[in-house]
Amino acid sequence: MDAMKETKALLWKFLYIDHPEIFQAFVLLTKQKEYLQDFLYKTIKSDAHKQSSYSILDVGGADGTLSLKLCCRLLKENVIKKSQLNLYLVDPSPIMLKLAQKKLQSLNPANIHLLHGSFGTDGIPDQLKNKRFDTILASYVFFWIESHDKAISQMYSLLDNQGRIIVIDYSSKARLRRDLLRMATGLDMETIEDIRDLLRNKFSNRVSSIHHFQNKIEFPGNFLERLETESELFGDEPYCLRLLEFLLRTSWAELTNEKKHSIIRKLKQEKRDDDFLCGILQAY
Repeated sequence: MDAMKETKALLWKFLYIDHPEIFQAFVLLTKQKEYLQDFLYKTIKSDAHKQSSYSILDVGGADGTLSLKLCCRLLKENVIKKSQLNLYLVDPSPIMLKLAQKKLQSLNPANIHLLHGSFGTDGIPDQLKNKRFDTILASYVFFWIESHDKAISQMYSLLDNQGRIIVIDYSSKARLRRDLLRMATGLDMETIEDIRDLLRNKFSNRVSSIHHFQNKIEFPGNFLERLETESELFGDEPYCLRLLEFLLRTSWAELTNEKKHSIIRKLKQEKRDDDFLCGILQAY
């Protein structure tokens, strides 16, 4: 395993296996945002009410925050009946799948399927091979996917003829996040623009324009002081987890003083209430 893959593997283990509570803070920052839920609800509602059944695949769905909340809303507002809605959530982390299992009480468990698997690394799970989906969700997953081409081909093969892939990821304009990731780990972040270009190779011109949204980040008041004194980065207050999520906590002790000072300088140059942009696009 090369150095970059090893670093990414350590970050993945830290977030999805060892410290799921930090993932929960990440979720507050991204997948629970109203604009995202509203976009998905309106998009799927426009299709689902015309059909006798509707199937959703959530690739890398983690604890199910995005897709389970979406399904709850579709059912609550009578867009589709319980017996007609099917959700398959695939994730490589057993811990995340256990968290998703706990959220199933308000849905019909018979129509919710939680599967262990990793698109772009493993083959398509056997339970999916004869399935076709109306919507496939891929939310903040491409950073972790080993082969983007393979993952996109796998998703494409599972789409119904009139189906769509909806991708949510960070914008290239989210410079602070990308700079900090690079300084802390040496890794680069795939952006929604990168993914759009990959999708166009598969879907030709059937890829929508990107809808950009702003994510407001609140720096906890003493975060920079914690970095400078190398004290505990993540205290009891929830907002302390929102900045850099797991990245600095994972690698801070291993960084050189020069890198630490560069990161602190970068943070000091930015506004305390920064805009981290994300984007949504669709491929048909």
